[in-house]
Amino acid sequence: MEKIKTILFILVLNSVVFSQTEYLDIQFYDTSNREFHSKQLKLEFDSLFKYESNPFVLLFVTNSTDNEEYQTQIENLKTINAEALQLIFVDSNAEVVRKDGYHTDKTTALNLLKGGLDFRAILMNGQGIIINDSCSALSEKKIKEALKQ
Repeated sequence: MEKIKTILFILVLNSVVFSQTEYLDIQFYDTSNREFHSKQLKLEFDSLFKYESNPFVLLFVTNSTDNEEYQTQIENLKTINAEALQLIFVDSNAEVVRKDGYHTDKTTALNLLKGGLDFRAILMNGQGIIINDSCSALSEKKIKEALKQ
């Protein structure tokens, strides 16, 4: 009987651990309008750059360029050592599509802001697994802390 309880406990624990993993599957584009997919980014980068990568994505989403958290995130980008963290920044704006870097279309931004949100900062790995999802701008310190988990 004790073996059965142990096996059931392990099964329940595994289902809890695996059910908490959240993925985000979005399309985004670079300055030349090349399409990327958040769930396949590592594979796409490895193929494109011809080396083993470990990319992370900081996706920041807003419905207005005047949003205070969006402005703070833009300022924070200037102090983040993206290359050292293998981090790319993806701007997702429902108001204005900024094509000077990685970006999404307006529809993607609107879909990510459902539920009355005005801003989100989503940190994910190259397989689209969400590491951190915040309604506040993320600093380099917060990103590094999240990447250590």
